[in-house]
Amino acid sequence: MERSILTNTFKTLLMGTVSFYLLTYLSSSSVLKTISSDVRKINIDSIQVAYREAGQSNSKVVVFLHGFGGSSYDWKELMDMLSESYRCIAFDIPPFGLFEKRLDFDYSDESM
Repeated sequence: MERSILTNTFKTLLMGTVSFYLLTYLSSSSVLKTISSDVRKINIDSIQVAYREAGQSNSKVVVFLHGFGGSSYDWKELMDMLSESYRCIAFDIPPFGLFEKRLDFDYSDESM
């Protein structure tokens, strides 16, 4: 009886863990696909910087910078609204968003 309870508990925990990881992977893959759909990248000092751009190139420019832990996607709706009158540019600040993450990059405040 006690062995049966332990076996069922183990099976439940195993199934729950596998389900959690599977759903997390599927969810994060979908989010990544959504936020990277209109991103452009440029090389600056041999590192890829991700940014979004909307509006006419001859319009006045508005630059958007996200906060700690954010990304350029945070500004997408506002950029869509303002792009009729302005050229909107939003950068991903290192190491957030789709900015390239590298071990040899200096992420100190002074470097940024």
